Amino acid sequence: MELEVLVEGIDAAFANALRRIMIGEVPTMCIEDVEVFENSSSLYDEMIAHRLGLIPLKTDLENYLLPEECDCEGEGCSQCSLMFILDREGPGIVYSGDLQSEDPRIFPVSDDIPIVELAEGERVRMECTARLGRGIEHAKWQPGVISYKNLYEVKVPESCDPSVAEKCKKGVLAVQDGKVVVVDTTRCTLCRVCQRYCPEIQIDIRPDVFIFKIESNGSLPADVIFLKGLEILESKAQEFSEKV
Repeated sequence: MELEVLVEGIDAAFANALRRIMIGEVPTMCIEDVEVFENSSSLYDEMIAHRLGLIPLKTDLENYLLPEECDCEGEGCSQCSLMFILDREGPGIVYSGDLQSEDPRIFPVSDDIPIVELAEGERVRMECTARLGRGIEHAKWQPGVISYKNLYEVKVPESCDPSVAEKCKKGVLAVQDGKVVVVDTTRCTLCRVCQRYCPEIQIDIRPDVFIFKIESNGSLPADVIFLKGLEILESKAQEFSEKV
């Protein structure tokens, strides 16, 4: 899921802080511990555990707590962790969809992620413990890819030839009634191709307007990532204010 959000009235420092919080502070669920009962495949236990940890899982932030916030103090309980069972025999490829969750609300975002290929007679049997974590701990807990850019103000004089609109491959310019007009400045990437064909075109940066692009890996909806990031940023600002 992708989401683009236009935010006005902030500077680059605030925009970067929000981006970093969305990447590193918004928690998601991932497999952290793997107990291996049997593995006769061609891969080492550690390699399979690594692949299991990188599988994005649907995350429920309403019913699970971060280990450091749980009453069990991170030892593992039903409020901060859950179990997956992986039990498959060969021949065939073991996929993420073969993971059996004890909570139907938490499951792999895709059933088609390959884990290991088993030959005839080979078997993997494991118990996997998943918990909430944050991207600052490990990249596997990052909820997705988040970026931002400034919004640009594009002004096209009437003297520009209409053919310049075809040179803009981003869809910023178009031709209406024989004149070049600006239709969508959010698509501008400051490539300046249009200025090569019409130097009179003026492109100005708007330093207080930013466009955030949030590409979720499926563990959380893109809008939840954005709103949760704002919530965490507000909480940190409040904590800092109180300590000051």
